[in-house]
Order: sequence, then C-alpha cells, then structure tokens
Amino acid sequence: MKTILTIFVTLSFGFSFGQTTLIPDPVFEQRLINLGLDAGTPDGSVPTANINTLTSLDVSNDTIKDLTGIEDFTALENLNCSQNRLDTLDVSQNTALIDLNFSGQWYNFCWSWPIIPSGFISLDLSQNTELKHLSCSAVGLKSLDVSQNSKLEYLDCSGNIGLNLNITGTNSLKFLDCSGIDTRNTFCGFASTITNLDLSQHTALITLYCSFNDLNTGLDLSQNTSLETLECIWSQLTSLDVTNNTALTSLNCSDNQLTSLDLNNNTALTYLHCRTLNWQFTSLDVSNNTALTYLDCSYNQMTSLDVSNNTALTYLDCSYNQITSLDLSTNTALTHLLCNGNQLTSLDVNNNTALTYLYCRWNQFTSLDLSNNPALTHLDCSYNQMTSLDVNNKAALTYLNCGINQITSLDVSTNTALDTLYCYNNQLTSLDVSNNTALTVLVCNDNPLTNLDVNNNTALTYLSCDNNQLTNLDVNNNTALTELHCDNNQLTNLDVNNNTALTYLYCDYNQISSLDMSQNVNLYRLECNDNLLSCLNVKNGNNAALYTIRATNNPGLTCVEVDDTASAAASFWMVDPQVSFSTNCNNPCNNTVGISENAETPLRAYPNPFSVSTTIALPPNYEPFTLKVYDMLGNTVIVKENISGESVTIERGALIAGVYFLDLRSVGNAYSGRFIIE
Repeated sequence: MKTILTIFVTLSFGFSFGQTTLIPDPVFEQRLINLGLDAGTPDGSVPTANINTLTSLDVSNDTIKDLTGIEDFTALENLNCSQNRLDTLDVSQNTALIDLNFSGQWYNFCWSWPIIPSGFISLDLSQNTELKHLSCSAVGLKSLDVSQNSKLEYLDCSGNIGLNLNITGTNSLKFLDCSGIDTRNTFCGFASTITNLDLSQHTALITLYCSFNDLNTGLDLSQNTSLETLECIWSQLTSLDVTNNTALTSLNCSDNQLTSLDLNNNTALTYLHCRTLNWQFTSLDVSNNTALTYLDCSYNQMTSLDVSNNTALTYLDCSYNQITSLDLSTNTALTHLLCNGNQLTSLDVNNNTALTYLYCRWNQFTSLDLSNNPALTHLDCSYNQMTSLDVNNKAALTYLNCGINQITSLDVSTNTALDTLYCYNNQLTSLDVSNNTALTVLVCNDNPLTNLDVNNNTALTYLSCDNNQLTNLDVNNNTALTELHCDNNQLTNLDVNNNTALTYLYCDYNQISSLDMSQNVNLYRLECNDNLLSCLNVKNGNNAALYTIRATNNPGLTCVEVDDTASAAASFWMVDPQVSFSTNCNNPCNNTVGISENAETPLRAYPNPFSVSTTIALPPNYEPFTLKVYDMLGNTVIVKENISGESVTIERGALIAGVYFLDLRSVGNAYSGRFIIE
C-alpha cells in the first residue's frame, strides 16, 4: 500500500510539470520565446507553468493573427496586443485583467484603404470585472458592451464604424474616446459611428472625445460638471450647451453647424477651437474667458472680435471672417497670429513684440509696420496692396511670403536665416539674395526682373522665376535644385548640366536654341514649348523615369536624342510633327549658346535684324576662331575658319529670311548667338 501511494504521487507531479499550452500562431510563440517564456523555435506550444503566473504581457506591433493560448495566462493584469492582425480575441478566462489594449488591428472599413483583415464583430468582456483601462480603437468592432465593467475608468473605442456602444453602469469613467473616423479627405463619405450618447450617469467624466459622429440629436453634458476636456469635431451638432461645465479647460467643437456658443460660465477655458462649417457664427463673446491661451474662430461670419480681455493669448486664428478691424494692443503674449481672409485695411502689431508667426494674407493692407517684431520667424502678408515692406530687423525670419502685392523693392540682405522666399507678382525690378545662403525655395515669378543671381544659393531646391524679363540665368552652382520654372523670359541659353538632381524643368516661351538634359538622370517632366530649339538631348540613361516631355512650337527642331527610339515613340511625349527620335541625332547640343566660358555676354550682330549684311564682334585674345552658322533645321549654311581681328562680316547671299544661329569656337572656348534676316 505504501509503495502504490508513492508511485501515484510521483506520476501526478510529473503530469503537472509537463503540462503545455497550445500556441498555434508562430509569430505569437516567437514573441513568447523572445520574452524568455519559451525556448528553441516555435513548435506550437509553451509550458503552461511559464505563463500562468505572468501578470503583464506586451506582444504589440507585430503580425499576430491568432492569440489562442492567452486563456492560460490566468494571472494577467496587463495585456497589450495592439497593432497586430487579430480579428478575434477571447479573454474570458483572464479575469484578473485590469488593463487591456488591443487597438489598431488594421481592418478595412473602406474600399479605398487596402488594409486587412475584416475586423472584430463583438467582444465579450463580461467576465473581466476588474477592468479599469480598455483600448480597442480601430479594430472593426460593431458592438461593445461594457455594462459589466463597473470599475472601468478609461475607455478608447474610437475608429470603429457603426459601433453599438453600451456604457451603462460604467459610472467610474473618467476618460472616454468614442470618436469615429475622419474621412473628410477620403473616398468613404461620412463614417459615422454613434448617433446617441447618454452620459447623464457619468458624472466622474473628465475627458470626452466624441468627434466624427452623427450627434444631430444633441449632446447633453449638463450632468458632467467635472468635464475638463471636450472634443466633438464634425459631429453634426446644431447646438452645444456647456454652461454647466465650468471646469472646462479645453473645448474643440470645430466643423459643426453651430450658430452660437455661450462661454460666459467657462472661465477656466484655456483652449478654444470653434471653427464652423459654412461660416455660421456672426459673433463670439470671449470676454469672460481671460485664461484663454489658444483661440481658433476661423471660417465664420464675424465682423468684429474683441480679445482685449484675453491677455494670456499666445495663439489667435480668426482667419476667413469679415473682420474690419482688430485691436491687439493688450495681447502682448501673442506669438502666433493668423488673420487671413478678412477685410482689414490696417494691422497694428506694435505691442506684440513676442510674435513669431504672422499670417495676414488676403486683406486690404497698403502698409505693414513690423519694426517692433524682431522675433518673427514666419511672415505671410501676400494678397494685399502693399507698395513696400521692411524686414530689416528680422534676423530670425525663415519664411517670407509677400507675393501678390505692389512692392517695388525688397531688401532681404539681413535675413540670413531665410529658408523660403515668395515675392511673386510684385513690381520688383531687382532682387538681391546673395546673403540668403540658407534659401531652399525661391519664388519670384511675375515681376519685371531683368537679372537674377543665385550663385550663392547652393541649398536651393525650388526656383520659380518665370514671367520676368531675364536674358540670362546661371544655375551651375545650384546642384541641389529639383524643380526649376524659368518659362516666359528672354533666355537664349540654359545650362543644367550640373543640376543632376533636377526632376522638373519648365522653360517654355524663351529663345533657347539648344538644351542638353543628358546629365539630368532624375528628370521626370520637361516643358520647353515655344522656344527656338534646334537641338534637344534627353539621352540621360533613365528615360524610363521621364514621364512627360512637351517640346512643341520649336520649328527648327527635327530630332530629339533619346535612350530608346521605340520607347520614346510610344510615350506621351509631345513634339512637333517634323520631329523624330533617335539615339544619335548627330547634332551635339551646346549649352553655351548665347554665352562663352570666358564672357558674360553672347555674340552680338549689328545690325540685327538685317537684310544685306551684318557684323559680328569677335571676343579678344582667343583667336583664331571657326565660325559656323546654322538655320532653323540645324543645317550648316556658312563656315568661316581661321578668322581673327575685332569682327567678321556675314553676307546674306542666298540665305532666306528667318532666324539663324551662330557658333564661334577656338581652343577651349565656345561662344554663340543668333541673327535674323528680314
């Protein structure tokens, strides 16, 4: 009898010690191996004794599809399995759970989002009565019942479209996020989640996020007197009563259909965002909200705004209203001011010495005094009527947009930190950016500029100088340039051989005769319509990346040099009917047309145009020269060799009326120009 008992005890102990838990998902098991809860390689099981006393488990941010086996983690208090590929979860045996996070399982609620799998349908938490913290956002839940989880203090169930939510009995809730999904910029339409939200019993609630829902029946917050943060963006609200919510410090009710908002009782408010849909507010009283530091009331119909009592304001956005005057004399703490799109004829910011951001475009200013705003880093005063702008004491300025004004001169020599400069559509006849070596973006189009020197701007990535009167543009030093707009000028030459990062080039409506893009291996789009091209080389070894070429209205162009003729012919490239594609056009492009390596001016013909003869002035010191004259088709019509002296005469002879191109060369030097025969 004694022997038998000993054997039984031994066998029982061996069975308990060897018990395992099935883990069918190899990714889940590998995570357990990584945590030291299993060994070797995934074999479909782990020792139960290794997991049944574990109180915390984090297997987040992976590709786990099946969490089978979690039921044997019976001591778990904290489980984080968020950001995986789960579409089901059984935690009914994990009754000790206090904190559960399985958010972000990447379900596909919209055909335009190629995400898998299809998502959860429901989740049974009825056995998890100890639960205090639950995060289940964006998992495709259609139903969530937490009525048995009376200890719940934190619930994030946002991003679950069409969710049926039962929070009855969760009177301990302090944080609730039941927001839908912001689909305003997708093809999914309105992704509403909740149509009715009863919070009358949730008097402990401190934070509420209920944005992107369909709450057009209203939102009753009269019992939620502890509420400090409320966000109800784009929830179809036509009214909102927060008079009982005197503890509110942050309110974002933007993009609803509110016509008024009473904030007289909300004296603790520091953050207010009440931009509306369809310009609803005609007035806003914030005189009692003296603690406000942030106010966005943009896109309304207000004709006035009184912020004289809001002396703590650091951020104010009242853009796109109908405000005619704005008194900011008491708002000395202001660092960000946005008053775009109003009817302001003047703006006094002399007392706002802390300003770093000032956006006041689309108004009716004729002048703007910034002498007391040395801290400015961003200034946008575009679309006004200013004739001058002084930014001399703005050493911190990195962004300046003064486009579409009537400014005749602009001094940015002291703005050495300037990264972005927009001064387009003004009346600038000159622009000196030689001191602005940090510039990456320069937009100075639509001015009467005759000269632009960007040699010192080696960081430049974007340059737009179109619609000016430039006869020359040197971008050899701008090796970081990715996009260049120089169309509609008077350029006869454009050398982009050094601009190997260039992806976009727009040089239409110039007088360019030769364009060599063979070094521009990153080129994606080229527009060179309406020039005098006789040579175009896009053979850069990467024509597969060259999506668009538009080179029409170049009557002298007959051949474009490419990587592959068949691919070029089958492309969407646009050229004139006489143009063919070839891998060798036998017409080397010379990007020095119009300027020599040792001269600042192109060859000049006098007279030009002419009918009988013209004289070409020869550069000194580099003779003898060879001179060739080409017609619009690229044919050589005149050759003069071993010429020297101060000039050479060209007789018309049998040449017909038209444009002709000059190519003058000596050892190591090349000059070009053109003349017209009448």
